[in-house]
Amino acid sequence: MLEQGALHTFDFGPELLINGKVPSFKNQDWFTTVRAPRTAIGQRKPYEYIIITVDGRSSESSGMTFAELVKVFQSMGVTWAYNLDGGGSTTLYYLDNILNHPSDGKERQISDILYFTE
Repeated sequence: MLEQGALHTFDFGPELLINGKVPSFKNQDWFTTVRAPRTAIGQRKPYEYIIITVDGRSSESSGMTFAELVKVFQSMGVTWAYNLDGGGSTTLYYLDNILNHPSDGKERQISDILYFTE
């Protein structure tokens, strides 16, 4: 990849929607039954993204399955969607405030973020 000019890469998953369709693993149990905190991103059109942050593992929220995330993205007209991360690292910031309730009970120190700016 470096020889082809890549400077930065990301590794995440699973893919939730590809060209508006659910990938072939949709019928596997882990895709449909495991509820957890989630962070996912979807794209409706170029430069128009939807980020979903789901709390979980608490008395207030049991989280979501990947199949449930797919349904939400489809209802919003998303054609490409990917799970980014989950569990205790699921944290959504906006204007220096944490908007969700991380399942670890506090912000987890992590080395990677997805950051949007004007």
